[in-house]
Amino acid sequence: GYEFKGWEVITKDVTRVGNDYFIMPEEDVVLRAKWSKLDLAKSMDGEVSKVMTLYKVMSGQAVMDNVSSEFVSNASGIQFKSPSSDTNGKGIYLRAGTENNEFPIYYYRGDVDNNHVKFANFCWKIVRTTETGGIKLIYDGVPDSNGYCNNTGTSSQIGTSVFNTNSSSPADVGYMYGDRYTYSNKGMGESKWYELVNKTRIFKTGMNSTNYYYSDSVTYENGSYILNNPKQYTWSNDYEILKGYYTCFSNTATSCTSVGYVNSTDRLNMYYVVMNNGETYDSLVDEANQIIWIYGNDITWNGSEYTLVDTVKSSPMEWNNDGINKVKNGHRYTCFSNGNTCSTIYYIMYTDSPNSVYYITLKDGKNITTALNEMFPEDNNLRNQTDSTIKKKIDSWYQANMVDYTNDLEDTVWCNDRSIYQLNDWDKDYIGTEHLYFGPYERRYSSYQPVTICPNQNDAFTVNSENGNGKLTYPVALLTMDEIMMAGGVGSNNSSYYLYTGQHYWSLSPSYYGYSSYFISYFAFGFDVFNNGSLSVNGMDVLLGVRPSVSLTSEMIVVDGDGSSEMPYIVMSEDEKYK
Repeated sequence: GYEFKGWEVITKDVTRVGNDYFIMPEEDVVLRAKWSKLDLAKSMDGEVSKVMTLYKVMSGQAVMDNVSSEFVSNASGIQFKSPSSDTNGKGIYLRAGTENNEFPIYYYRGDVDNNHVKFANFCWKIVRTTETGGIKLIYDGVPDSNGYCNNTGTSSQIGTSVFNTNSSSPADVGYMYGDRYTYSNKGMGESKWYELVNKTRIFKTGMNSTNYYYSDSVTYENGSYILNNPKQYTWSNDYEILKGYYTCFSNTATSCTSVGYVNSTDRLNMYYVVMNNGETYDSLVDEANQIIWIYGNDITWNGSEYTLVDTVKSSPMEWNNDGINKVKNGHRYTCFSNGNTCSTIYYIMYTDSPNSVYYITLKDGKNITTALNEMFPEDNNLRNQTDSTIKKKIDSWYQANMVDYTNDLEDTVWCNDRSIYQLNDWDKDYIGTEHLYFGPYERRYSSYQPVTICPNQNDAFTVNSENGNGKLTYPVALLTMDEIMMAGGVGSNNSSYYLYTGQHYWSLSPSYYGYSSYFISYFAFGFDVFNNGSLSVNGMDVLLGVRPSVSLTSEMIVVDGDGSSEMPYIVMSEDEKYK
């Protein structure tokens, strides 16, 4: 017998939009129904449920990651040293240590299929929440004809890119970078005698069918070399015995004005050194044996030249027996001469190679500390001057596809953490041989504790400078090594977690700068996800997949879907919903 007259909002300070709408605050709103019968007005109290954001979805399902739970068997919680599994994390977790923050950090881990989102006409996967309540996503391709988001392989990335075109400098780990100091190398020891006397070893291919004259000794007369007791050899049959022989590269001539000394052989190729003006292998090796170089523990600068301090001496021909140990003992500066003064000084980084020394060149009074300060300065503008190759690719993709959705994204931090964990070879007093390691390396291989806070503001990439370095053009970058660890990736294979695609793709995190015995060279290395799902490293100039990451604002609400690949969450802002 009552007539419903309408609703009225009785919670204070709720913003009304016209007569029929209001903006939902971050708390319950109480409505009261108005009724009438005859001349009497009655009312009853009631509640409406909260608007559901992705943050609330995650917080409502999360469990602490430092205790045992349904899919975590260890009493102390998730072990980030090991991959995710049914006993080491599968689901949504609250990161221990953030539970008392205004916005605790929640993250997905393991073999989950409830973190799919459709946004900006693309598929994404939720990775974690941010310190401001946003939702960090990773690109996962485009929806299929059914609207499903079940991409894998190359379909889950925007293409491929090197991180940086070069990887010869520690600065090349930067998403943006400043000054670059690159390495050089110089031959050392008996096997590189020719480099020590400024000779070049030449490569000659297509040798298999040749039948030149050779000799194990020569005589030099009247400006010509004469092969002593020459003998004709067919290369394909006899190449294994021809190392150390001389040749005029002819199947008829046994004398020549310059002669080749065979330094190394294989079935198809010859490596040789050209001798001129009476030079022979014995004379050049004797010359190399007379070379003595001086190494210093420190340097001084008088405005025009360096002077080595606390010096030791060694012959580069005795590098493997004597020089390596002296340099490893902290004597890393040298003029590569028998003097202790020079206008250009050289700092030796890597010492364990039996055949080469790796060094950087310093001028104008600079030392190793200066070089590091110029590559990783405290000044944000000096550290972040030049866009990396991968940043250019991501920015170009964003400009073409995402600009219209920028208002729905938060300006969160993208951490290209270049903090130094260990200087090692880059410390002049260091005794030994170890790489320069960056902060993420320690967390991956030592502490096994991923972080969500960027240690250095200069490495905290943002669009605005209020909470970071303000160097981004658009609010987009890559996931960090820490976020991949939290998701379930470590050094061993893992094809059963949501970041596995069967492809090899980049993270934003540097690893180390050091010598690779596999490539016999120096490289800057960064972390990536390997095609078997493991957390790996690669040289910054290697071509890998690119999966951009963006972060939705905390105001984005869920309007449809359950997060599965077949029914991804559909999100929009409150303003869009009311429209």
